[in-house]
Amino acid sequence: MIKSTLVALAVLVAAGASAWAAPSPIPRNVITAAVKKADCSLALKDALEGINVSELDRKLKLVEVPCWRAAYQEGSILFVLDPAAPAKAKLIRLRHWDGKKLGSTFALTMPAFTADTKALSSFHKGRGLGDCGSIHEWVWERSDFKLTGVWIKDDCDGEPFEDADDKEKWRVYPPKR
Repeated sequence: MIKSTLVALAVLVAAGASAWAAPSPIPRNVITAAVKKADCSLALKDALEGINVSELDRKLKLVEVPCWRAAYQEGSILFVLDPAAPAKAKLIRLRHWDGKKLGSTFALTMPAFTADTKALSSFHKGRGLGDCGSIHEWVWERSDFKLTGVWIKDDCDGEPFEDADDKEKWRVYPPKR
């Protein structure tokens, strides 16, 4: 009796969890195509459950869709969405420092968006401690994100990187003057 009650309760909880999941603001076929284009490794079901929406401006939304997961970080792809035309959501390709030169990418590691400043950042840890890696920052300018800074710290020395007071010594883009 107790076992069957616990099983029934587990089924109800699982059903309730999926019933409360918010619907995707972007059509599934648009997300599916973007996940393939960005070469994401996360199962589509998991990606659809982790969608995050932010206000980009009065008309547009920034939609984050999980793309991959690793031991101590994860990555996402981003869309610009006009809620009046969800099928036309645009997968964002961002300028990105590849270690030697500027290139582009769809997926960002641990992206964070600050709505009041329209700033987007990404922190790719070199190891779990977060004392090395790369940080990228972009700012929304009318219709696209403009890369404003890249910092790379190769030395995993136990000293903080992301919250360091003097990040400027690791700036690689734009070049220091």
